[in-house]
Amino acid sequence: MGLIDRIRGALRGRRTDADGTATRDEARPQHDDRPGAKEASVSASAAATTPEQAPATAPAAERHPTTTVQPGETLADVAARHGVDADAIARLNNIEEPDLVFAGQVFKVPRG
Repeated sequence: MGLIDRIRGALRGRRTDADGTATRDEARPQHDDRPGAKEASVSASAAATTPEQAPATAPAAERHPTTTVQPGETLADVAARHGVDADAIARLNNIEEPDLVFAGQVFKVPRG
């Protein structure tokens, strides 16, 4: 058994003894490598959830665009860049201290 085969076997949960005999690692879950097996398990698990259990996602029309605060920017600068009110951004993002924002923060931007 070559090195590549041993690596593939290890990834699939099989171990190779010193004499080259392949054994299964019982502690690891086994993967079904048949074509279409993954899609079947995904669709089966999706069918098991009811609409009440499904996570709530907002339709694309109701989602807000986002923006990332750049170094040196204030909330007022972000608002001016997008043509909206800084207080509206603060309310939408539940910002308690509008004067305290940091570079790299991502905020939802209210629609104009």
